[in-house]
Amino acid sequence: MLYWLERNREVDFVLKRADQVIAVEVKSMQRRQHVPGLDLFQQRFPVHKRLLVGAQGIDLETFLTTDISYWF
Repeated sequence: MLYWLERNREVDFVLKRADQVIAVEVKSMQRRQHVPGLDLFQQRFPVHKRLLVGAQGIDLETFLTTDISYWF
């Protein structure tokens, strides 16, 4: 598990398994927010999946209690 930062853009978690990369952004706000870090990361790297946790995305409890292989 990694963290990615370029200038003021970030991705909270980067998960990698074999050649699959998942970018995970965690937001604490209730409503969906713009995620420029995920957008830039996807431009720079081949992303298998983007996940938004919280902020009308995946519920935090669901994300934390689901086996990681499910997300791949």
